[in-house]
Amino acid sequence: MTRWVSRFSGAQRGIAAVEAALLIPLMAFTIVGFIELYQYHRAAAVLDRTAFTLANGLSIQRDLYDRSDCSRTTNVCTYHAIATDLMQPLHYDRHGQVIFSVYAATEPTKNNRVEWESNPEWRRAYRGGKLSSSIPLAASRAQLRDFPPPNRGDTILVVEMFYDHEPFVMSAAFWDMLGGERRLYSRVFFRPRFSDIRELGL
Repeated sequence: MTRWVSRFSGAQRGIAAVEAALLIPLMAFTIVGFIELYQYHRAAAVLDRTAFTLANGLSIQRDLYDRSDCSRTTNVCTYHAIATDLMQPLHYDRHGQVIFSVYAATEPTKNNRVEWESNPEWRRAYRGGKLSSSIPLAASRAQLRDFPPPNRGDTILVVEMFYDHEPFVMSAAFWDMLGGERRLYSRVFFRPRFSDIRELGL
């Protein structure tokens, strides 16, 4: 009887070891997966908030200038400079990019239809900090079909932000298998509040 009990308890320990060997990696992967999803959606939310804040700040300026002094609110580069602070705790200086564009509406045609010009009045694109020099500059994804309907003499400001999300090393391969896009994108449209800002001063 004692021998049978010892055999049974040994078999139980073997079964428990097999169950642990199967469940522990699965539980670890599940935990990492939830953390990964949280990091991804947090980055997307921060990117959306930053794009909105930058567009709102640009839209209230009566005049905008293309100058290297990035401390004045009337200079476009200022909004790229403050993106680093707005994107905290993310590393915009290493992984972020932004594109500012202004589009104007066409004059009414014979059928009195007003449309957006296919080319922007001006566009400025910026990378993050010095450490991002190896990152290729992203191309604009703005499509006219996504713009709100224009009125005669209308202008619109488009702020496009990009952020290259870095998944955990242990889940990066799985992320690629799922076809997940690591480059996050956010776009915001704003109509200027006080002037059409079609021209960028020097």
